[in-house]
Amino acid sequence: MKALVRNAGDEQQVANAKESVTHRAEREAAEWVTLMSHPGNRARLWDILGRCHTYETIFSTESLIMARDAGQQEIGHWLLAKIGTASPALLLIMQQEAARREGNEIEPPVRLEEDADG
Repeated sequence: MKALVRNAGDEQQVANAKESVTHRAEREAAEWVTLMSHPGNRARLWDILGRCHTYETIFSTESLIMARDAGQQEIGHWLLAKIGTASPALLLIMQQEAARREGNEIEPPVRLEEDADG
């Protein structure tokens, strides 16, 4: 990764670097929201979170299996953090949709504004 600041004493370079990091974070959050705005994408991400053992224990008496599962779970936790940071409401919607698919309805459901209009 390229350094954003070559001279930490240069206030302009530091200010530009802060702005660059802020814009990058905002763009990334917007991309996650765009991804999560489609029900099919939320369903697939939920499948990935499940495959990563995100909501379950990874304990195993076999150390190599547990190490592999810990790595997968780390990916799941990373995804969950990215989604939850970008849009807690869409995370909740994804969880509710998954519960309905699995027959474990969570009430009351949260709806996106555009979904509520029809």
